[in-house]
Amino acid sequence: MKYLPDEYDAKGQLRLPFLFWLTLLLLARTWILLVMAGASRQQGSDLLGLFYPDRQAFWLGLALGAPALIGLLLTGYRARWPRLWRA
Repeated sequence: MKYLPDEYDAKGQLRLPFLFWLTLLLLARTWILLVMAGASRQQGSDLLGLFYPDRQAFWLGLALGAPALIGLLLTGYRARWPRLWRA
């Protein structure tokens, strides 16, 4: 047996490791900051200016975090699109 029964969830799929989730959140941190800045309308620009004083670094962070964000969104569709998930 390759995997223990405890490593499966209620749907019969393998659980994703904790470090996978942590890595995706770390890579998508600019997107998370963008959502937080959008939620706090009055201090949003101050919050973005605090973490990203250079606007080019902010856009670069959004571009580099896009694959991680897509990975976070696709985790719910592992059973529907297995080929896409493997890619």
